[in-house]
Amino acid sequence: IEIMDLGHFEYKEIDNGFLFHTHSGTTWYAVPKTIKLSRELGYFVGFFIGDGDFNATAADTHFTQKEVDVLEKLADTALTHFMAASRIGYSIKDEKYSMSIANPLLYVLLKNYFNIGAYAQNKTLPENIFEYNKEFAIGIIEGLIDSDGAVDGSGSYCIRISSRTAVLQIANIVNAL
Repeated sequence: IEIMDLGHFEYKEIDNGFLFHTHSGTTWYAVPKTIKLSRELGYFVGFFIGDGDFNATAADTHFTQKEVDVLEKLADTALTHFMAASRIGYSIKDEKYSMSIANPLLYVLLKNYFNIGAYAQNKTLPENIFEYNKEFAIGIIEGLIDSDGAVDGSGSYCIRISSRTAVLQIANIVNAL
């Protein structure tokens, strides 16, 4: 997709992308003009729909998991697609890893371009998913399975998600693929 509007962020165009900053103006971010909607990025988006959340005041994206491997995979995707650094920490009390990505572009992409709502019951798949490529859609399903899914003894997949809208969207995607 081509980045046309960075929402409420001030930005200026550079040769291969944009420089933009948040309201405080203390940190500028360099972002590419285009973002390839790959299977890898679809996985990131699907995993976010399943287990991610926003911090709207800081434009951060968060994930929490018992295993660090998937967070490392997501961190690599954030770095590759958005030039975004990730912070991964471990809570001894909760026995979980958490990852935070402070990148307003990623926040705007998930929230405004893909229209993914906050809170589990409000999350939906990207509205225009059928306008994007098939590999991106497959990646979204894979991310959902890894975050909120399970495979039973017969090899069937089950995805548990709180949003009724997302359940219907998943069924439409799976049937279309």
